[in-house]
Parts: sequence; C-alpha cells; structure tokens
Amino acid sequence: MSAIAPDVTAAPLVHRSALMARVIDLARRVAQSEANLLLIGESGTGKGILARLIHETSARRSGPFVTITCANIAVDLLESEDRMEDVPLLAEQMLRDIARRSGGAPKRLSRGALERLMGHAWPGNVRELQNVMEGAAILEAGPEIDRDAIPVGEARPRDPIAEAVGGRYSLAQLEERYIREVLRLTGGNRSQAARVLGINRKTLLEKRKRYGIP
Repeated sequence: MSAIAPDVTAAPLVHRSALMARVIDLARRVAQSEANLLLIGESGTGKGILARLIHETSARRSGPFVTITCANIAVDLLESEDRMEDVPLLAEQMLRDIARRSGGAPKRLSRGALERLMGHAWPGNVRELQNVMEGAAILEAGPEIDRDAIPVGEARPRDPIAEAVGGRYSLAQLEERYIREVLRLTGGNRSQAARVLGINRKTLLEKRKRYGIP
C-alpha cells in the first residue's frame, strides 16, 4: 500500500519504501531548524517536491516558496554574487543573525579574523561563509572572534612557479631555498628531509655543503 505525505499542499510525496519514509521524516524534522540544507539527487527524483515539503512544514510556510534555476544564470553573474569586498559585511550580518537566534549579543570579528576571511578564496561562496561563521560563534567563548576560530586557509592559493619566475630566481637558488625550507619544517632531521626531497643523505650532505647550509 502506498503512503502519501498529507501535509504537502502543492505536490504530495507518494512512497512505499521504508527508506523514503525515513527521508520524509528527516525532512520534517530538519524543517524546524534554521540550518541551510542541500538536497542532492539525480534529475527527476523529487528534490523539488522534497524542498517544498520542508518549506510547508517549517516556520516559513506563510512566505513564498521561490525556486531558482542556476543553469539559466550566466556564469559571470553567478560569480559576481558572494564579491570579496562584501565578505566582512556578510560575516557581521551572519553573526547578528546567529546572536538573534541564540538570544545573546553578537560577537565581533578581530582584525586577524577579518584578515583570514579576506585571504580565503571561498569556493563554497555564501554557504561556506555561513558555516564558518556558525562554527566560529560556537568555538569562540569570548565576545570577539579571533583568527584561530576561523578554520580556513591563510591566503588564496599561490603559484610557486609564477612567484619564482617573477622573482627571477635561478634553478640553484630555488633548490637552496627549497632544501632550507624542508630542513626547517622537519626540525633539522636530515634523514626525514632527505626522504621528503627524494634523495639520500649523502646527496643531501653534498648539496648542503654546496649551498653553505648547516
């Protein structure tokens, strides 16, 4: 016997399997939260209907249910949405929203936290920023969010080859700098450094003598 989710006003979800029943039950439960949701599935599997179910069973049911087809939006327009100069403004607004939901005072972003936010490429755009802000607000006990509470990269990915060319380094200079850095990162452990460099200890010794590396 088939079952119908009766509280979906637009398009009922017809199901028979226990798995689908669990999906609908989960949808009803998460609809009570303020979390952002991502529904994944092949085309035609009912993601839109499930999204409407979540909307109709949430506290936002009196508002409009709006769908946007991203495939119809130009790529450059999509990219122009989350802009780096908007990141601090968005982050502060998110912190105010988080504080409103929790009933507390909004936390401030320290200079270091702002620098870390501005140094990240944000491939996940606004959704990723929202997740980071929610996590930071939980992790930071004080009124100000420090850089260590922002779990993203320090800077946008750099191209070491382009930097080397721009700095006009010779091959020998690059090799010396690389060996020094590997030795620093391994705490001066020459056996470990040799393994990282893909050479044996004797070759590493020869190169250290050549470049005057202690």
